[in-house]
Amino acid sequence: MFEMLKDRARQGHKVLFCLDNAEDLIESSNDDLKRMLVNTLTELPNLQIIMTSRKPIGILESTDFQETYFLVDPMRIRDSVSLFLKLA
Repeated sequence: MFEMLKDRARQGHKVLFCLDNAEDLIESSNDDLKRMLVNTLTELPNLQIIMTSRKPIGILESTDFQETYFLVDPMRIRDSVSLFLKLA
């Protein structure tokens, strides 16, 4: 899937890649993930990546790329149950 998105970016399309629960990847392969992100973003400037995580990711701090953090409050139980039932 990621290779397909990279191919689209190489063809000149703007591409947005979303990676949810990134903390699982970061804990297991921080250096490999950082290298892959930096290489990909350098090669494909029209590719953007959104990563969600329960904690700050911080893997691009020593690079030329920017990380922007948005703190999101947890959902209330009632709202999360409603959303779950709506999407189930």
